[in-house]
Amino acid sequence: MATSTTSTNSNGEALKSDVSALKSDVSALTRDIGKLTRELFGEGREKANGALNSARDRASDLADTAKDKAIDGKDALVDRVREKPLTSIAVAAGIGFALSMLTRR
Repeated sequence: MATSTTSTNSNGEALKSDVSALKSDVSALTRDIGKLTRELFGEGREKANGALNSARDRASDLADTAKDKAIDGKDALVDRVREKPLTSIAVAAGIGFALSMLTRR
């Protein structure tokens, strides 16, 4: 019987050792998963920031282009009115008349 008790104690100690090692392994895995998640999140954030900056730059370029075209159009209109003021007045009157007829109905 003494051998059986010694064997049981030995198995109990081995089981405790195995459980302790398992706890340690699970803890290490948890740390590794957390680190990997933070790294992946950081990479995703960097990609999103890069895309956002690119879109912001593109929108700014488009706004600048639209502004330049509007200024060029205004300048061309001003030049045309200065070159032919009577024609400009007639065109403006015609447009005004057409709009008044459309809104009357």
